[in-house]
Amino acid sequence: MLEIGILIYVCMEMSRLAESKNLSKRLWVLRTIFSWVLCEIVILTIVVEFFHIDNLFFLLFFGILGGFLGYLFTKRKLLDQPNVDITD
Repeated sequence: MLEIGILIYVCMEMSRLAESKNLSKRLWVLRTIFSWVLCEIVILTIVVEFFHIDNLFFLLFFGILGGFLGYLFTKRKLLDQPNVDITD
């Protein structure tokens, strides 16, 4: 439940940031969710396979850490995008 709350918050932040740059909010929210889940799976796979950690509390910590890392990658990519000017 904690992870879902954090993901909702970072998606709202990405939506506001994309809107301020006049970019598609939906695209950047979907990219955030995709990168969150992908990085979470990769980090959890590494932790379980190489460090043999079976404690669910530690796995939750590493899952959130991996997801947040995916969010940071996506946020950096969004910040590097130029502002789009909308002209009538």
